Amino acid sequence: MAGVKQLAGQALWYGISNIAARFLNYLLTPILTYLMADAAGVHDYGGYSLLYAWIAVANIIFTYGFETGYFRFSIKEGLDRDSLFQTAFGSIVISTFVLILVISPFGGSINSFLNLDGHPEYILWGLFLIGLDALSTIPFAKLRQENRPKKYVFVKLSGIVINIVLTLFLLVVLPKYAADHPDGVLAQWLGMNNRIGLLLLANIVQNLVVFLLLFPEWKNVRLSLIQCSGNNCLAIVHR
Repeated sequence: MAGVKQLAGQALWYGISNIAARFLNYLLTPILTYLMADAAGVHDYGGYSLLYAWIAVANIIFTYGFETGYFRFSIKEGLDRDSLFQTAFGSIVISTFVLILVISPFGGSINSFLNLDGHPEYILWGLFLIGLDALSTIPFAKLRQENRPKKYVFVKLSGIVINIVLTLFLLVVLPKYAADHPDGVLAQWLGMNNRIGLLLLANIVQNLVVFLLLFPEWKNVRLSLIQCSGNNCLAIVHR
């Protein structure tokens, strides 16, 4: 009975978090369409939607199903879960840096393909965003594996709220300030970026805050690799 209650409690927490996350994300859509109703805004929103469609695809490549693999091996009896986490997180860290290094030189070509108005740096920003998201995958899985739904929900929802607040700040407050101080540094920086870049920046800060909120989960990580065959796992590198 205790196990059933625990399962029901966890399902409730994760269910609430998914509903709240979807609601907050849906709330962002009408906000953006309202704030970007002018001609330039419509153009930027189209580029933003296209870029984020490809970011969703890249997220799959960067994580390559490791969250599922982590859960699969975490239920094996006699397995050192600390070593498993070290291995999974270490692999994600290494592959993320490799993928960013491999893709970065093609930023200009990707920018031209997506037609982002001559902002190849946005591709690098997007890679940084994807990398942060990938690095948070295994710590989030660790929270679920350790039955800690409250922190999982807190971190997830905190990131979304931060994104909404920053979006409003960058698209509403900052332009008004820049209009009142046209010779200021912020006004000059704002003039060099369009709203695609501002939305990317808000998302990057969101993912960075989420990754830092998960710091207790990965602060003791030492890069390690283990090789699993059947039910047996052997540590082959441990630093």
